[in-house]
Amino acid sequence: RAPALEPARSSNTTALKCLRQSNMAISPDVINDLFYIRRCAQLLQERSLEEQFKKKAESVQTWQEGKKAPPDVVAQLDALFKQATVGDAPAETPEDASEKAKHKAWQAKKGITKEKAMSEYIAFMEEKEKAYAHGGA
Repeated sequence: RAPALEPARSSNTTALKCLRQSNMAISPDVINDLFYIRRCAQLLQERSLEEQFKKKAESVQTWQEGKKAPPDVVAQLDALFKQATVGDAPAETPEDASEKAKHKAWQAKKGITKEKAMSEYIAFMEEKEKAYAHGGA
């Protein structure tokens, strides 16, 4: 039996109101099952995103030595990776110039959710892989 899930989100509450207004006889067990199915789908989607993110992060290692990415590309990749894995950047700025640029790019991502940072990282990687990965242009 699926565990009962509380309809805590507003969309779940809206769905409940809609079901009640339709005068359909739906048991609480069915409603709990629907919430359980929805949550399972959300978890699968999140896992898929994390798996894609990990694969893209690993693929940076395959970029060709002779096709070094420029500092702005490296800073953006680093910023998105850190935002997805660590969260918001700390306030203190590093002394090293190359680290300052990376830190500034990371600070610009402040407030972006883990999922959004992962999605942006994946999209940015797909765009840049064409130029820097093995077999790229």
